[in-house]
This record gives sequence, structure tokens and C-alpha cells, in this order.
Amino acid sequence: MASAMRTASRGGERLHLMIVGRGSSEIRPRVEAALAGSGVCVTATGILPADQIARRLSSADALLFVSGCVAQTRGTALAAVACGIPIVGYAGAVDGSPLVEAGLELAPYRNREALAGALARVMGDATLRNELRRRSAAAYRKYFSWDAIAEQYAAACLIEPALEAPLEASRGSSLRSPGIS
Repeated sequence: MASAMRTASRGGERLHLMIVGRGSSEIRPRVEAALAGSGVCVTATGILPADQIARRLSSADALLFVSGCVAQTRGTALAAVACGIPIVGYAGAVDGSPLVEAGLELAPYRNREALAGALARVMGDATLRNELRRRSAAAYRKYFSWDAIAEQYAAACLIEPALEAPLEASRGSSLRSPGIS
């Protein structure tokens, strides 16, 4: 993470690293030491209520995802998509999932130099950053919003037309279920 932030800060942008979640306050001194002299401002928030996390993520320029590969099963990645922000992280787990349509700038797994370059590209190019924001927002609307989830759920619950005919025929029969008169 420190390498990526140092590389991105060389582009002249004033960067602010916000560390959110359990253990963030404890790790802050080590992160500040690793970033000393880079000009990167570090904030650690600890655990926040959901509405505060959403507000802070929405105002971020990007999410730097360093804890493994970006994946649809990772809540942090989905939160970034829901907030419409680009995700910079390691590749390896998005293929074949709707997350591939989100605003991702991925590097090969554990390749810190490539991750640093990906973050520098996103932070240094407003056009790229805005395109990645647009893609995350579109992926959220299409796959991850409550409306999209409800539509997928309703479609999965529909009875196939071929199955409806036998069901309709049985409704007119004189067979009764036990306990129903």
C-alpha cells in the first residue's frame, strides 16, 4: 500500500489515505512511518456506521484494495461499486462475475510495482478516473442495486410456462390436501 501511495503521490497530486475499519487506528502509525516524506496525509477512522462509510467512500477518488484479489464476495469491493468509485487492486477473482463491468484498474496479484502504477494512472488521469466512476455506477445499477436484485429474484422465482399447465389441471381436481376442506 505504501509503495502504491508513494508512486501515485509523485504525480503532484496531494493524496489523502483514509484507512477504515477494525484495526485501522492501530495500523496508522506504521502506515504514517512508511509514507513519511511523501506528502500523503493519513487518516484512520476505525469502525464507522454504514451511512458514514457510504458518505466517505462516495467522496473518495478511488478505493485501493490491497487485501487479496478484488472479488465479488468482498464487501469492500461491493461498497466501492455501490458508491460509484474506481477500484484499484489485484486481479484474479473477477472473471465471470458482474464485477468485471465495474470501474476496475487491476494489477497482477502481489505485483506491488504494477499496483503502484495502476493507482498512479487512476489518480493522475481525471478522464480515466471519471470513466471508471461511470462504469462502477452502471455496474451497481445493473447488478447490485436493490432494484436489480429484486428483478433477478423475481425472475428466478417464476414458474416455467411448461409447468403451469399441469398445475392448472390439478387445481380443478377433486383431490384435497389433508386438513383442508
